[in-house]
Amino acid sequence: MISAGLRVDSLTPHVSYAYRSTSFKAEDINHDGVTTGITFDNKEDNIGTLTLGLRWDFVESAAIKFEYTHSSDKSSQTLKNIYGERNSVSTFAMGIDAVF
Repeated sequence: MISAGLRVDSLTPHVSYAYRSTSFKAEDINHDGVTTGITFDNKEDNIGTLTLGLRWDFVESAAIKFEYTHSSDKSSQTLKNIYGERNSVSTFAMGIDAVF
């Protein structure tokens, strides 16, 4: 994972990127505890996630945060055939932090 942010007055934009790559061998692949019997070597499970966000300190003791995250599955077709198609997902979140 790599992240970067920069505070400019009361605004703090940030970006993060994460990538997970896992290699599997035939004996590692099973579904619900049952071996599939499919033989292959070194297939990969690859998932990437990008996050963009903004924090605004609108008063000294409170901030509002916005965050957009997009994850996509770039796994090999063999793994998708075993575990099913994993679609891309996008989320938007908002939150308010306050100090009393």
